[in-house]
Amino acid sequence: MAPEVKISTPNFRRLKAWAEPLEDTVDTALSKVLDAAEQNRNVHAVKRPEATNGSQLQVVSPAVQPAGSMSQKEFRVPLLVALYEMGGKATTNQVRTALLERFSDRFSDGDYKIVGSSQERWWNAASWERKKMVDEGLFKSDSPRGVWELSESGVDLAEREIPEQGVSGDSAC
Repeated sequence: MAPEVKISTPNFRRLKAWAEPLEDTVDTALSKVLDAAEQNRNVHAVKRPEATNGSQLQVVSPAVQPAGSMSQKEFRVPLLVALYEMGGKATTNQVRTALLERFSDRFSDGDYKIVGSSQERWWNAASWERKKMVDEGLFKSDSPRGVWELSESGVDLAEREIPEQGVSGDSAC
């Protein structure tokens, strides 16, 4: 049985800020906080030369695209295909997992570098492409927080792209 942990009301409110509503439990929200803390520890370690041992995490600017890494626009079709295959609607975590499972073989080392937002560069780029697609009307702008959902236009585009790209994820991102 897991240990019981009591937290103060102010700390519980702070923890809720890390959670996706109706998606995360206290445990999954705490995992996000701990992941961010561990990444932050690694970020600071990279900045101090005495702590760098060659295997440390490398931090890059989100605006800098490392050689061989995928550009933001290259995530458009993978996002369409992945979301379409999940019924046109999925949580952020489901989309992230689907992209990793189906397209990670196309990611370079540069795609896994942590950018200024403390996210891997590939996820940062995919998230920005999703934002662009919301602005273009391909994703719904009124979906609940933490849910990515294709609009009617997005479904139409996905149906046009999938025969060309291959439903199995064999597309050239």
